[in-house]
Amino acid sequence: MKQEPFTEYGADIHFWYGTKEAFVAKPQAEHLLKLCPSAHVEVFKGMNHGQMLVDHPDEVSRRIILTQSRNEVSGNDLNASF
Repeated sequence: MKQEPFTEYGADIHFWYGTKEAFVAKPQAEHLLKLCPSAHVEVFKGMNHGQMLVDHPDEVSRRIILTQSRNEVSGNDLNASF
């Protein structure tokens, strides 16, 4: 079965992981980039799985809001297709 590119659906994918979970997350991020080269991968130094959310919830919220704002400005509103 052939995988359809996520970009056909207007997806704006962000993949975050910490360096302390890289043994699992790095191969996943590399695979994601093969499926969706426009995905945004960000690695947080010294962080473990979910640690950014627990230790820095305000920063996570800020990043989510910023991403949503960019999508609305660019017309990339995923809810519009539902």
